[in-house]
Amino acid sequence: MAAPGPEVPSELSPAAAPGKARDPELGGLFPPCCYLPGEQSEDTARKKPRITTEVSSRKCQQALAELESVLSHLEDFFARTLVPRVLILLGGNALSPKEFYELDLSRLAPFSVDQSLSTAACLRRLFRAIFMADAFSELQAPPLMGTIVMVQGHRDCGEDWFRPKLNYRVPSRGHKLTVTLSCGRPSIPAVASEDYIWFQAPVTLKGFHE
Repeated sequence: MAAPGPEVPSELSPAAAPGKARDPELGGLFPPCCYLPGEQSEDTARKKPRITTEVSSRKCQQALAELESVLSHLEDFFARTLVPRVLILLGGNALSPKEFYELDLSRLAPFSVDQSLSTAACLRRLFRAIFMADAFSELQAPPLMGTIVMVQGHRDCGEDWFRPKLNYRVPSRGHKLTVTLSCGRPSIPAVASEDYIWFQAPVTLKGFHE
């Protein structure tokens, strides 16, 4: 009489594991909470783009709100004092930016209305000068960089939003592009350098990727 074969434990028998799912190709046993790579519900797949869009939208709204705040306070600053120069610093910090633009306004006639260009015309000429100069064409597409705005004004102008920087000096490093604006008329009278100081916007504008 032949000896009976070894008994297969019930816990290892596929038929004895009703609470587990069987992979037909691998023959392995997986508990219901485990999924193979790529197994995702349609709801999960739909949620990811939606979450990404919401985050991008919040970043965009925050960046626009900060930009609007800086421009609004900058407009108030121009109404408060003569502004010989403005700096737009990109990347790094205020002392050592990666690149920056200097707007020289010292050749503009103050409080002149007649025979002057409109704001729109000035902006068109300004951006045309920047694009035609092509000063940063050798640079590759830069990463996201913070933007710092510095503005020069009278030390006693009573400004309380921009922060005074008494010992600030225009950076000597980094790629620099100077844009000089003039109206073809007598420029701002020479002012004592000690009477005009740099002010820094308390907000660093940050970019974002879609």
